[in-house]
Amino acid sequence: MQVEAFAGAGSARSFYEARFRRGYMEEWDAERWQRLAEVLGPIDLPPGARVLDFGCGTGALTGLLRARWPDAEVHGADPSAAAIARATSRPEADGQAFHVLDEAFVRANRGRFDFVFSHHVLEHVDDLPGAVADLAALLAPGGRMLHALPCGNPGSLPHRLCRLRPDGIDAAQGNRFCFEDPGHLRRLRSDELAAAFAAHGLVLAREAYGYHDLGALRLFSELPPRALLALVTPSAWPLRHWHQVAPLLAACCTLWLLRLPCEVLRRFARLCRLARTGRRRLRSPTGLVLCLAALPAAGLWPLSAPVDAWLRAADQREWQRRRADRRGSEMLLEFASQRPVQAAAGAEARAASLATAAP
Repeated sequence: MQVEAFAGAGSARSFYEARFRRGYMEEWDAERWQRLAEVLGPIDLPPGARVLDFGCGTGALTGLLRARWPDAEVHGADPSAAAIARATSRPEADGQAFHVLDEAFVRANRGRFDFVFSHHVLEHVDDLPGAVADLAALLAPGGRMLHALPCGNPGSLPHRLCRLRPDGIDAAQGNRFCFEDPGHLRRLRSDELAAAFAAHGLVLAREAYGYHDLGALRLFSELPPRALLALVTPSAWPLRHWHQVAPLLAACCTLWLLRLPCEVLRRFARLCRLARTGRRRLRSPTGLVLCLAALPAAGLWPLSAPVDAWLRAADQREWQRRRADRRGSEMLLEFASQRPVQAAAGAEARAASLATAAP
């Protein structure tokens, strides 16, 4: 794989390097770990299996793979050298190996991994067909892979909302939604991703979906201020749809404001944890803003906490009840290799035999 297939060339590479140096995707909360652990739970691997976190970033979730399969050989790979440096320096990185994801890595590890995992990676890659081909190449015969990424299936709350606005879904950019993170290049449907992997002999074995209605409102209420403003700006919505969108936009803004104190305190606590390990600086611009905001947020916490707890609990109940419903904002798709281990071993033996017999 060319590195550009994953991170893009030139300015895109600089964009991600700068993000990782500022602590991008440095930590995920316990709820996220638990949800992923539930999806990984049914996947059994033999002792000594090789596991790859593809696009591991700073290794924030590589430890989850290690916890799920303590006897496995766990690797993480990412095109960003800054991310790999931070992943390697993690206190919990013992027993995990991290590599720069480039052509040489893919070439050296073809057919090596029994399980490949990616978490919100495929919406970022510049060359999706190239990334899918490399994922298939890295997987061992009979292996499995799991990919978590935003879901573009019709019927989800974000899809229903965005289709009511002229610039809501950008067909020229992979059906990207109007409120997406700047690094997102597409919003795939589950059938589109299944078709891409089917071309490489991988079949969709299991699927789960999250953040349906209340869960989607939770995501909206956690958007950065600029993204929220882009979503709720009245002039962006045709007047004929206002009776449909106004209640949803009002709910998004209300929940965002009510949950803001809790979100500030969570981010401040996360910053303090990372600062204690030397991974973030309290004296950074973000750190200073959070320090200043933490005191008033603590005063408003009694008003914010019940709303925050209710929405999180409602999202969790929705996940337990509707994870098979394809109309979610996130999809977690498991693929299985159709290439049997015995056939692959026979092919390798024949290739070795031919090589030996060659003059």
